[in-house]
Amino acid sequence: MKSTPEQLFDRYSESYSDLLNDSIKITGYEGDHFLRCKLKRLQSLFGKNLDSPFNFLDFGCGAGRTSEQISEYFPTAHYVGVDASPKMIHQAKQNSVCDFFSLEETDWKQKSYQLILAANVFHHIPPAQHSSQLQDLKNVLAPGGSLVVWEHNPLNPVTRKIVRDCEFDRDAILIPARKMKALLRQSSSQPVKILYTSFFPKSLSWFAPLESRMEWLPLGAQYLAIIQAPNA
Repeated sequence: MKSTPEQLFDRYSESYSDLLNDSIKITGYEGDHFLRCKLKRLQSLFGKNLDSPFNFLDFGCGAGRTSEQISEYFPTAHYVGVDASPKMIHQAKQNSVCDFFSLEETDWKQKSYQLILAANVFHHIPPAQHSSQLQDLKNVLAPGGSLVVWEHNPLNPVTRKIVRDCEFDRDAILIPARKMKALLRQSSSQPVKILYTSFFPKSLSWFAPLESRMEWLPLGAQYLAIIQAPNA
């Protein structure tokens, strides 16, 4: 019997970081490196338009690691974290003064967000719930705001190995970029942009500056699917 996402991550709330670092050791990096890369990429994409105070939603925030670094990349952001795991949310609240809510709470839905990040979350959500969950996120996007779904790329063999070997990814169902693009297009006339990322392990890190020119190539370990809400 498969675990629900909240059961799964309640179980691994204390050991998540160690298990993550062990699963990605093939890359030569630890989890904090990829977290910084995500924030740096978001800054390069949206930073120029977000220099005034704005709301940032971290959907699937886990223990709130993003909240510890968000101010370095988005100093005007008001961070809000949401997660299905009550134990992860409890842990996040112990380590940060930011706002954290469980998925079932409604407080986070009372705000509108200029930037929403759902990083490596949807492959843990049952496929039958993808459309409704994405619609919930679209519903809280501010006019002109952007939703970024950051996912593992199943076309990359190293990604498939990492997921296969990772204890908390055993129930994961990887989502091809074209499938995520179609899901985001549902009930929306807005275009969806797909960008591929994470091409090089640490041993080839001197090639990292080339990644910005390779975003079209569907061989990166991960991808970003981005949709923007219409302006009011």
